[in-house]
Amino acid sequence: MHDSPLTTHHSPRFILKAIIFDFNGVIINDEPIHLKMLQKVLKEEGIRLTTKDYYKNYLAFDDKNCFEKILEKENCSRASLKIQELIQRKATYYETFIEKKHRVLFPGVKKWVHRLSKLYPLAIASAALGNEIRWILKRANLLSHFQVIISAEDTPKSKPNPESYLKALQRLNRRRKILPQECLVIEDSIAGIKGAHQASMKCVALAHTYTRTQLKEADLVFTRFKDFSLRKIKALFKPEK
Repeated sequence: MHDSPLTTHHSPRFILKAIIFDFNGVIINDEPIHLKMLQKVLKEEGIRLTTKDYYKNYLAFDDKNCFEKILEKENCSRASLKIQELIQRKATYYETFIEKKHRVLFPGVKKWVHRLSKLYPLAIASAALGNEIRWILKRANLLSHFQVIISAEDTPKSKPNPESYLKALQRLNRRRKILPQECLVIEDSIAGIKGAHQASMKCVALAHTYTRTQLKEADLVFTRFKDFSLRKIKALFKPEK
């Protein structure tokens, strides 16, 4: 478990007041789909990307940073027009693929989003494109449950940079005052956990993309939504005795 300086003997008591979800790999089971579409576009450019390389080096990046890093590694042109064309091509392939899929949400996610939205304001902080996030949530009848959506267009810096979480909190605070220490982040990646902690937020990880061992820096790890425990999550916000 992550040892936070906020949970020492002299810590004030922070109560859970908001929850920020990652999107890909947490709400929607599409990390393999993103990889497949990324590989398809890169193959058309004569570039090979292995699954191992993607999960090790590029998973946390948004499409823009991902293409930039890969093209830089391959000594290819980084012209902005070229990058935008690659992003749009991948987005088109992705949407076409998703349209044909009927079960892309992780089991249990609908139940928990419905339940948690009745108790806390919910936000999304993701490196996915905004139109993709809203489109999928709308199809799943979940869009109205999220008060704030922070997407790739809102944050030039990818996780583990904490910017997306802090921007989500900033927008939530237009309605009420919430401290970072009163926020929970739900993530599936190592970079996401690091970013949440850099934002001074607690982080629960789901072992959808990485193993439980790889996610050990999270404050709490669940294998899947079926194992979720609100009691255990609330306990994270109590100071140590």
